[in-house]
Amino acid sequence: MRTRALLVAAVLTFLTLAGCGGADSERDSPPTGPVSSPSAAGEPEPLPLGKSELALSPNVQYVSPEGFAPAVSFQAFADGWVSTHRSADAFDVSRPLPAGDGPLEVIAFIVPPEGTGKEALAAIAQRADQAGATVARKGEFVVTGGDGPLIVSRDQGIALDAVPDGTTRVETTDPAQGPVLRVLWVPDAANLAAADDAANVVTSTIQVS
Repeated sequence: MRTRALLVAAVLTFLTLAGCGGADSERDSPPTGPVSSPSAAGEPEPLPLGKSELALSPNVQYVSPEGFAPAVSFQAFADGWVSTHRSADAFDVSRPLPAGDGPLEVIAFIVPPEGTGKEALAAIAQRADQAGATVARKGEFVVTGGDGPLIVSRDQGIALDAVPDGTTRVETTDPAQGPVLRVLWVPDAANLAAADDAANVVTSTIQVS
């Protein structure tokens, strides 16, 4: 799937979610005590394969779709998070802007075409250069600005563009099953602080196995 079409579809999806509420500190803070989960026997609930808007429950621990390896589990701890793309090579969780149109952020988990995380970052840096984006590698891999293809999953389950006002952060994990990218895509860098606050609630629960 081409990146431009995917991003337009993502924005249209989020138009219907603007009234779901934004990231506020009380709702988005992980509870300090035990969290009850309706998942059977306490097992994580697999995300179903497919492309459709799926509202995520804050009381459920989720795990990556069937075929995605290594397995990635997480919990949202707040209403308003959804998943739109779920395949064996990529899946996402995302949150709408508190007010207005479009997404606040997208967190994507991507199996890259490359064999290692280092090779995947090098390929992203090359695409960023072609898109006119700026790449920083001090402590973390960050792409700002630009306009054009940036990140694509192995089987093109998810693709993301560099966008003129956006910021994209990429982290890599290299377990035995192969590399996985964790991408934070924020289409408007003016919302980066709010996106970080909301994303930290999810990323603090991530486990890769």
